[in-house]
Amino acid sequence: MIKTYDFSDNSTALPLTKAQRVLRSLGDTDSYSTHFFDDGFPKGILHTDAQAVLNVLDDIVSERDELREKLAAAETSANELRRAVAEIIGADPETWPNHGIASLAIAACVALLQA
Repeated sequence: MIKTYDFSDNSTALPLTKAQRVLRSLGDTDSYSTHFFDDGFPKGILHTDAQAVLNVLDDIVSERDELREKLAAAETSANELRRAVAEIIGADPETWPNHGIASLAIAACVALLQA
């Protein structure tokens, strides 16, 4: 699903790039700021762009959390595979392999079983 963000910047830049532009503009003290009039009063687009920046940041956090969940599931699956291979070869699932590189040990076991 392609997400859209309502930035005043209509360029084809990535949402994160647009968010960076907004935040840089907010720190701009020049009199020609995109988001503020010369007297410091915010222009109407400030609300729109600020909400778009928040949406981008919310999506980044959400994607990060989803990736963490997937990583945890993959680690669990890899550990279950390691334990199963240990049981197949008669090793202790709690300590096998003793060198700590389970993927290498599993590959070696598969190669030996197929030989």
